[in-house]
Amino acid sequence: MQLIRLLELDNIDRRKTQGDPPQNLQKIHECRNTLWIAYAFYCHASTIFSRCEPIDIETNHTALPCDWTEGDGDNPQIFLSEAATHPKSNKLSSLAIFVLAMRLAAFTEQHHRMTEENVSGRGAPDYNFCLAHERSENMIGMILSALSGCSLQTGPDKELRVLALVVTFGARITLYKAAIVNVKKASFLGPVVGESEKTGVLAANAMCDVLLQAEVLNPAHVPVYRAMSVIIMRPLALAAKFQLSVVRNSAQGSGMGMYYMNREIRHSMEVICGAMEAFQEGMCQYDAGIRECREHMERGQFGNRFSTDFGTKRVSG
Repeated sequence: MQLIRLLELDNIDRRKTQGDPPQNLQKIHECRNTLWIAYAFYCHASTIFSRCEPIDIETNHTALPCDWTEGDGDNPQIFLSEAATHPKSNKLSSLAIFVLAMRLAAFTEQHHRMTEENVSGRGAPDYNFCLAHERSENMIGMILSALSGCSLQTGPDKELRVLALVVTFGARITLYKAAIVNVKKASFLGPVVGESEKTGVLAANAMCDVLLQAEVLNPAHVPVYRAMSVIIMRPLALAAKFQLSVVRNSAQGSGMGMYYMNREIRHSMEVICGAMEAFQEGMCQYDAGIRECREHMERGQFGNRFSTDFGTKRVSG
């Protein structure tokens, strides 16, 4: 990102004035995309390394890429700081939505860390958990709304849309993991655990639906998503680990006890683990998690609530 700033790619739209000479629109387009791709990878780095903090968006003066058409009339610039609430955010390109998803993932991971520090007494005592949670949910809603009418099987950017959705659902899981951590602050927050587990599982199931709709395990599609493994593997692993934790808690009688969802969770875990195995491309850090999920599914009985002879015995007499 230091090189990006030296090249002033983060000031593309700040430099433009009426007196400026005509610029090469293709070059501007390429520079804009270069900045935001670099920013997305920087956000990814900040989800892994706690000292790699997200960049202050107020210092970024390059608008997000949009898909304007001739009939759109006035085409305002949409900057990252206002994207979530901008009235024309539906015109953001697939790349812009992906960037927002990556920033969301970085923010929710930071939120999770700060919540842990706050609960343990190591962090700022005045950390506003509720405000951070609300901001994240608003961004999640905006991203899902922007992609709700988009195809995951056709179009030149379909893989980017799939990736944005997977990352977004991964961020929602992280958000509700933070909510479970926050419960430790007060005993009256106990019911939040079950509701947070349910929301996290629903996010993981939605991620599974995205994978199925996009047919990511089709042999013709696997190489494309395998090339994205550095991004897609982390949210997949988050989903699988969260589901496994919920199933174990349910078996132990803690959490929400979502026995009624066990078959659905198993199906989702199988799809997500299959995707991880197909995409990992030598990323051995995920081997243990995949193996743990597989072993649990092989020895666990999902959804067999009643005994095998249930309904066959008749009341004597």
